[in-house]
Amino acid sequence: MIRFILILLGVSIGLVIAEITYHFMRSSQPMFQVWPRNTTWHLTPDSNILTGIYGLSEFRSNSVGIRGDEMSVTDDLRMLAVGGSTTECFYLDQEEAWPQRVQQILNENGTYGHVWVGNIGRSATDVPVHYVQLKYLLPQIDKIDLIVFLVGVNDMTAFLRHKPPYKSISPYDPAIENRLLYKAFSSVEFLRPWCQKTGFWQIAKGLKHNIYFPLLGINEIEDPSGFIIRNRREKRMRAREFLDSLPSAQTSLDDYRYGIQQCIQLVRAYGAEMIFMTQPTIWSDSMNKTLNKFLWFGWTYDCKNQEYCSYYSTKAIAQAMASYNAILLATCKDMGVPCLDLANLLPKDTTIFFDDMHFNENGSQQVAIHLADFIKDSLMIKSAVKKSNCHTVKLINCEQYVVNN
Repeated sequence: MIRFILILLGVSIGLVIAEITYHFMRSSQPMFQVWPRNTTWHLTPDSNILTGIYGLSEFRSNSVGIRGDEMSVTDDLRMLAVGGSTTECFYLDQEEAWPQRVQQILNENGTYGHVWVGNIGRSATDVPVHYVQLKYLLPQIDKIDLIVFLVGVNDMTAFLRHKPPYKSISPYDPAIENRLLYKAFSSVEFLRPWCQKTGFWQIAKGLKHNIYFPLLGINEIEDPSGFIIRNRREKRMRAREFLDSLPSAQTSLDDYRYGIQQCIQLVRAYGAEMIFMTQPTIWSDSMNKTLNKFLWFGWTYDCKNQEYCSYYSTKAIAQAMASYNAILLATCKDMGVPCLDLANLLPKDTTIFFDDMHFNENGSQQVAIHLADFIKDSLMIKSAVKKSNCHTVKLINCEQYVVNN
């Protein structure tokens, strides 16, 4: 009996030491991870559904949970791309997503030394989530020089899905911050149950994902080919009606403006530069039947639990998106922040998009080209006045430069 107790005691002490060692080793790892660290997902996009995307795709995260290459001490310019699924570029291969393409273009240019671009876009996230994401992510990673935002469409679609009248939810109230954290990150250490923080849980999780799933041929990605998009297109084609008129969006637009202002203030306090981009979409006042078949957005609040429900017409959602883009341009102008009016630079067709607003391979390339050119202009302007201790920005909707001494 004594021998059994001693063995049990020894095993217990060993487990405690192992757990302490595990947590000591993890103490230097990021608490907030946009994606699981050092993860590679393989996707098989169906080009019959995702027009303009060809071949297999790979989605990789680095050691801090950001989609992109590893950061290096040799980086001369570090950028973060912030946004929803149009930044995430989930179905595009790692090298074809526009943040990675911007990195390639700027590095080929050679003007700025070695450029690193990290992609922290996450599907279905809006400006309040972007704010929380940056609030907690920026302090735990090395210095970021430039943050690029592609935003607006998820804020707009959230308004469309809200039962009228739209009511502000005060997204910057700390009381609901935890809910936003779950949207902003795939892993938030302090929010997990204690059992999931143990080393044994993490080891078991690693064995499941890296050994068990591959052995059984299980793909962790719920929809690696895009079939869910085909299903949602079919649901839209069965719509009960298409609505041309929108409810009042003023409260939502005010929330959007406030959210942009909060993000600007946060980035300025951190000490980075920033560029915003308006959201391009395929929507227009009048769309032919061919393009209509690619759409699946625009559903109303009654679509959550109903198979046959109402959708907003392309005319209505095009007008709504234009309103949010206009708020972004005006807010950036008021606060002296550069904004690339990307929405007015890209054609509204399947050479750019595979659905309502998501970029195909060529679309992503065009975004990268326009952004890289805009960055070159902005950085050249700043470089020219750096010695005079000025901060200079070029506004997309102005003909002159705005200089703040």
